Amino acid sequence: MKKTMEDAWLELFEELLRKGIAIELDWKVRKDDFMNAIKKLSKGFELEIDGEILDSEEDVPRWGKNHQFNMEGLCFISYGCG
Repeated sequence: MKKTMEDAWLELFEELLRKGIAIELDWKVRKDDFMNAIKKLSKGFELEIDGEILDSEEDVPRWGKNHQFNMEGLCFISYGCG
């Protein structure tokens, strides 16, 4: 069976998860869960992330577009299922 580009992305994602350098979140996770995941992911790096600038009524895609995360070197990838 020939692998598709989608298969390659899923394999890469799984490997990043195994290595602990990626996290998987539902797009509508609560803000405090999002911040805890980001803190865990950035452990060992000198990143200061201010969760107060994020609106609790928004979601992961909107939070991921926040310039603070881009400045800190974090990358958000959205992968739709279904």
